[in-house]
Amino acid sequence: MNIEIVKPIDCKVVVNHHVELTEEEKLEARQQAIKRAEDEGYAKMKQQRERATRQRVLKEIEYFGIITTCDGFQVMRYFHINVYRKADEQARYNCSEVVQRWLSPNGKEAIVARLRGMSIMYYDIWNFS
Repeated sequence: MNIEIVKPIDCKVVVNHHVELTEEEKLEARQQAIKRAEDEGYAKMKQQRERATRQRVLKEIEYFGIITTCDGFQVMRYFHINVYRKADEQARYNCSEVVQRWLSPNGKEAIVARLRGMSIMYYDIWNFS
């Protein structure tokens, strides 16, 4: 068998398909995402604790997204996680959905999001009221 090695092909691949998840798969994916976020937060907290630091209060903001379907639409949901840690206290977590991006089978899209303050210095100023 002769295998001829040639130059790599420069091309772009577009995947256009629809994946329908069962309710059990959706629940499992949601639980895995939450567990992964908790594990990553715990790992960061443990790493910070191992380092010698003078910082007594630590505030962090992270984001994660979930892709799901609803009534024939593909929905990309983005969540804002706020972590507040103070020395010798249990960490406090707050998770809120901030953006939904709805994609229809014919390619149209709609974005639903919380309002946020516009500023030069800050970008995580979501309106949670």
